[in-house]
Amino acid sequence: MKSPPPEHPWHVLYTKPHREEMVCAWLSERGMCAYLPKMRSHGKEHKTRMEPFFPCYLFAQLHLEQCDLTSIGWTPGLRRVVAFGGIPATVGDRFIQFIRERLEVINRQGWMPFCAGDQVLITEGPFRDMIGVFERPCSATRRVQILLDVLGRQTRCEVDIDWLKKV
Repeated sequence: MKSPPPEHPWHVLYTKPHREEMVCAWLSERGMCAYLPKMRSHGKEHKTRMEPFFPCYLFAQLHLEQCDLTSIGWTPGLRRVVAFGGIPATVGDRFIQFIRERLEVINRQGWMPFCAGDQVLITEGPFRDMIGVFERPCSATRRVQILLDVLGRQTRCEVDIDWLKKV
Protein backbone atom coordinates (compact mmCIF):
# COMPACT_ATOMS: atom_id res chain seq x y z
CA MET A 1 0.00 0.00 0.00
CA LYS A 2 1.35 3.39 -1.03
CA SER A 3 1.65 6.00 1.71
CA PRO A 4 0.17 9.46 1.08
CA PRO A 5 2.57 12.25 0.12
CA PRO A 6 3.96 14.19 3.09
CA GLU A 7 2.11 17.33 4.05
CA HIS A 8 3.83 20.69 3.91
CA PRO A 9 3.23 22.39 7.26
CA TRP A 10 1.63 25.81 7.35
CA HIS A 11 2.65 28.08 10.21
CA VAL A 12 0.08 30.21 12.00
CA LEU A 13 0.91 33.92 12.05
CA TYR A 14 -0.63 36.48 14.40
CA THR A 15 -0.82 40.03 13.01
CA LYS A 16 -1.63 43.46 14.30
CA PRO A 17 -5.32 44.37 13.81
CA HIS A 18 -6.23 45.05 10.16
CA ARG A 19 -2.70 44.18 8.96
CA GLU A 20 -3.43 40.67 7.63
CA GLU A 21 -3.42 41.81 3.96
CA MET A 22 -0.17 43.71 4.39
CA VAL A 23 1.63 40.76 6.03
CA CYS A 24 0.30 38.35 3.39
CA ALA A 25 1.49 40.62 0.55
CA TRP A 26 4.89 41.18 2.17
CA LEU A 27 5.51 37.43 2.52
CA SER A 28 4.29 36.72 -1.02
CA GLU A 29 6.61 39.40 -2.43
CA ARG A 30 9.51 37.54 -0.81
CA GLY A 31 8.56 34.24 -2.44
CA MET A 32 6.80 32.66 0.53
CA CYS A 33 3.46 30.94 0.18
CA ALA A 34 0.92 32.76 2.36
CA TYR A 35 -2.83 32.23 2.70
CA LEU A 36 -5.32 34.66 4.19
CA PRO A 37 -8.77 33.03 4.41
CA LYS A 38 -11.49 35.58 3.59
CA MET A 39 -15.24 35.55 3.77
CA ARG A 40 -17.82 37.79 2.15
CA SER A 41 -19.36 40.03 4.77
CA HIS A 42 -22.16 42.59 4.90
CA GLY A 43 -21.20 45.83 6.56
CA LYS A 44 -22.98 49.07 7.22
CA GLU A 45 -25.29 50.34 4.50
CA HIS A 46 -25.55 46.69 3.31
CA LYS A 47 -22.25 46.91 1.39
CA THR A 48 -20.55 43.60 0.70
CA ARG A 49 -16.82 43.25 1.34
CA MET A 50 -14.28 40.52 1.93
CA GLU A 51 -13.03 40.20 5.52
CA PRO A 52 -10.51 37.88 7.13
CA PHE A 53 -12.23 34.72 8.34
CA PHE A 54 -9.83 34.59 11.30
CA PRO A 55 -9.19 38.26 12.19
CA CYS A 56 -5.49 38.89 12.95
CA TYR A 57 -4.43 35.43 11.70
CA LEU A 58 -3.08 34.00 8.47
CA PHE A 59 -1.09 30.97 7.37
CA ALA A 60 2.31 30.72 5.69
CA GLN A 61 4.55 27.92 4.57
CA LEU A 62 7.81 28.92 6.18
CA HIS A 63 10.81 26.71 5.54
CA LEU A 64 12.54 27.27 8.86
CA GLU A 65 15.65 25.46 7.65
CA GLN A 66 16.07 28.17 4.99
CA CYS A 67 14.92 31.23 6.97
CA ASP A 68 14.94 31.74 10.70
CA LEU A 69 12.03 32.90 12.83
CA THR A 70 13.75 36.10 13.92
CA SER A 71 13.90 37.39 10.33
CA ILE A 72 10.19 36.57 9.86
CA GLY A 73 9.46 38.27 13.20
CA TRP A 74 10.49 41.61 11.70
CA THR A 75 7.77 41.44 9.06
CA PRO A 76 5.84 44.76 9.12
CA GLY A 77 2.43 44.25 10.73
CA LEU A 78 3.28 40.84 12.21
CA ARG A 79 3.09 40.39 15.96
CA ARG A 80 4.51 36.87 16.09
CA VAL A 81 4.59 33.38 14.73
CA VAL A 82 2.18 31.45 16.95
CA ALA A 83 4.04 28.93 19.11
CA PHE A 84 3.25 26.67 22.02
CA GLY A 85 6.06 25.90 24.42
CA GLY A 86 8.51 27.53 22.03
CA ILE A 87 7.49 25.25 19.15
CA PRO A 88 5.86 27.02 16.17
CA ALA A 89 2.23 26.00 15.65
CA THR A 90 1.53 24.31 12.33
CA VAL A 91 -1.44 22.94 10.43
CA GLY A 92 -1.37 20.55 7.48
CA ASP A 93 -2.27 20.92 3.82
CA ARG A 94 -5.55 19.08 4.42
CA PHE A 95 -6.71 21.69 6.93
CA ILE A 96 -5.85 24.56 4.56
CA GLN A 97 -7.58 22.78 1.66
CA PHE A 98 -10.67 22.20 3.82
CA ILE A 99 -10.85 25.92 4.70
CA ARG A 100 -10.35 26.92 1.05
CA GLU A 101 -13.14 24.62 -0.13
CA ARG A 102 -15.61 25.62 2.59
CA LEU A 103 -15.00 29.35 2.10
CA GLU A 104 -15.37 28.95 -1.68
CA VAL A 105 -18.82 27.41 -1.16
CA ILE A 106 -19.80 29.98 1.47
CA ASN A 107 -18.63 32.90 -0.66
CA ARG A 108 -20.41 31.55 -3.74
CA GLN A 109 -23.70 30.55 -2.08
CA GLY A 110 -23.65 32.72 1.01
CA TRP A 111 -23.62 31.44 4.58
CA MET A 112 -26.82 33.09 5.67
CA PRO A 113 -29.77 30.71 6.09
CA PHE A 114 -32.20 33.62 6.65
CA CYS A 115 -33.47 36.48 4.51
CA ALA A 116 -34.55 39.92 5.69
CA GLY A 117 -38.13 39.69 6.95
CA ASP A 118 -38.02 35.99 7.92
CA GLN A 119 -39.69 35.17 11.22
CA VAL A 120 -37.24 33.47 13.57
CA LEU A 121 -37.52 31.72 16.93
CA ILE A 122 -34.76 32.40 19.44
CA THR A 123 -33.72 29.04 20.92
CA GLU A 124 -31.01 30.17 23.39
CA GLY A 125 -29.99 33.10 25.54
CA PRO A 126 -31.97 35.73 27.44
CA PHE A 127 -34.64 36.06 24.71
CA ARG A 128 -35.21 32.31 24.45
CA ASP A 129 -38.64 31.29 23.03
CA MET A 130 -39.34 34.78 21.66
CA ILE A 131 -40.20 35.26 18.00
CA GLY A 132 -38.50 38.03 16.06
CA VAL A 133 -37.96 39.21 12.53
CA PHE A 134 -34.57 38.64 10.91
CA GLU A 135 -33.05 41.93 9.75
CA ARG A 136 -29.42 41.39 8.62
CA PRO A 137 -26.02 39.86 9.40
CA CYS A 138 -23.66 42.06 11.42
CA SER A 139 -20.19 40.96 10.35
CA ALA A 140 -17.99 37.98 9.58
CA THR A 141 -18.71 36.78 13.10
CA ARG A 142 -21.87 34.76 13.53
CA ARG A 143 -23.88 37.68 14.95
CA VAL A 144 -27.05 38.95 13.30
CA GLN A 145 -29.60 41.68 13.92
CA ILE A 146 -33.22 40.82 14.55
CA LEU A 147 -36.24 42.89 15.49
CA LEU A 148 -38.16 41.93 18.62
CA ASP A 149 -41.52 43.27 19.75
CA VAL A 150 -40.70 44.72 23.19
CA LEU A 151 -43.37 46.77 24.92
CA GLY A 152 -45.21 47.30 21.63
CA ARG A 153 -42.14 48.61 19.79
CA GLN A 154 -39.80 46.97 17.29
CA THR A 155 -36.47 46.79 19.11
CA ARG A 156 -33.25 45.87 17.28
CA CYS A 157 -31.21 43.14 19.01
CA GLU A 158 -27.97 41.41 18.14
CA VAL A 159 -27.80 37.63 18.70
CA ASP A 160 -25.71 34.65 17.66
CA ILE A 161 -27.05 33.11 14.45
CA ASP A 162 -26.83 29.63 16.01
CA TRP A 163 -29.55 30.71 18.48
CA LEU A 164 -32.11 31.17 15.68
CA LYS A 165 -34.51 28.81 13.96
CA LYS A 166 -36.84 29.69 11.08
CA VAL A 167 -40.52 29.72 12.11
